[in-house]
Amino acid sequence: MLTTLAELGSALAGFSVFFAVIQLTKEMRGQNLQSLFYMHQYLAQEVFSAARSRVRKQLVDRPYESWDPDDRAAANNVCASYDQAGLLLSAGILRRDTRHLFLGSSWGESICDQYETLHEFLADKQTPTRTGIEFFKHFAALYSEAAVYHRHDVGVKTNGN
Repeated sequence: MLTTLAELGSALAGFSVFFAVIQLTKEMRGQNLQSLFYMHQYLAQEVFSAARSRVRKQLVDRPYESWDPDDRAAANNVCASYDQAGLLLSAGILRRDTRHLFLGSSWGESICDQYETLHEFLADKQTPTRTGIEFFKHFAALYSEAAVYHRHDVGVKTNGN
């Protein structure tokens, strides 16, 4: 009788662990999706959206030397927003499959387009001691990752060339 109760207790403990693992997995999946949603909300803010639109529509064909302070501010907003996104991704907020989904999506295409359009801005000094590529290093890393999905010449522009 005592042996049967011990076996029953062990079985119940096993089921408890099994259900705890399932619950933990669901919570982790929920956190992953919540992180992806946060990333989307962050990048979709009006100030960043307007800056990306300005870069994509106005600065793409305008010589860098002719950019005015508003153009430079838009470029800085784009770089800062994608730098933050790169920092969050480097911290591991998204699971590998969700990270691939994000980088392979239109967000990844935008990262590539914006980085390439802003290449001269990024190559120029953006602080007293650093170029934009050095200062916005997480944006540069993010570009290298996104380029795997969207470009054949992966990483060509991350080193200042």
